Amino acid sequence: MSVRRLSLLVALLGSSPAFAQPATKISKFAITPHLGVASEGAYADGPIVFSDGDVDYILVEPRTALLIGVELSYRFTPKLAGVLGLSFASADARYIENNDVRRDVGFDTLRIQPGVMANILSSDKLALDLGGGLTIYQISIDGFVWNDRRVDPGGGGLGLFGAAAIDVPLTPRLSFHSHLMLELSRPFYGGFEDDIAFADGEVGASVDHDTRLGAVLGVGLSFNL
Repeated sequence: MSVRRLSLLVALLGSSPAFAQPATKISKFAITPHLGVASEGAYADGPIVFSDGDVDYILVEPRTALLIGVELSYRFTPKLAGVLGLSFASADARYIENNDVRRDVGFDTLRIQPGVMANILSSDKLALDLGGGLTIYQISIDGFVWNDRRVDPGGGGLGLFGAAAIDVPLTPRLSFHSHLMLELSRPFYGGFEDDIAFADGEVGASVDHDTRLGAVLGVGLSFNL
């Protein structure tokens, strides 16, 4: 067999499905556990109006919180991914009751954040993604005393977040991950108002609703599944 015919046979075998090299698969699913710090605006800061017409002042302002979380992502295309974040943050919070400075209270926040991230820059050394989505959170307050009665009220909020994330590949399936997230939300006070009204001996109470601005800085490891 001539060298020319042998070369042609090798080329045909290499192009056939049985002998072709498998294509590198891009992982569509990833899981990213992370740790971080969160800085948030006051949950309540202003007048609280009771059913009998009395008006008092209340401040509940969380200090810097420690946060632990996990993010699941699914890549629809190489440039677009859907994400679902779940995190828990715990902090002490400044508390003022009717202009009297009280002891700090415990302030815990559980967040769920569905969203989308778009890849802006990708190379062998790093990947930069920008995106945003919806933020839904539930808060609980521990050690809260109103009118010399202890109640541990809860509440929540709804808002939007924007995020920037950087991933640095360590292995084909493992990356160092960091992100910065900004959040704008509006608190819900239903249970919070009811518990304070009960402690004050009133039928109801109303807290001025205001927007909150928060920021989260986190680092972790991203595992491609």
